[in-house]
Amino acid sequence: SNSSNSNIIIVIMTTVIDKVKGVHPNLIRERARATFNAALLTHLMDGGRHRTERRRYLERLVATDPSGVFDNTETMFLHRTDRHVRALAKNTRFLELCRML
Repeated sequence: SNSSNSNIIIVIMTTVIDKVKGVHPNLIRERARATFNAALLTHLMDGGRHRTERRRYLERLVATDPSGVFDNTETMFLHRTDRHVRALAKNTRFLELCRML
């Protein structure tokens, strides 16, 4: 459905942003102290192991895209118009990647 596809896109983009910025040390520490199997919870939330693998594949595809359009390191220094143009470029590239799959 469109809703689940939108959620997948949001998760992928959020994960890409996290990977560019890195994971905060406090989050790493909290994950290490968890009393449950994080991998099982991830599979549950994704809808199964195969969907987790698929999501991670898509995340890597976006994170390693050679166009560089998904790099957000300078986004906060851009003017509003430039941010809008960049968002359109991201959307266009994302659709290109989706069509290649």
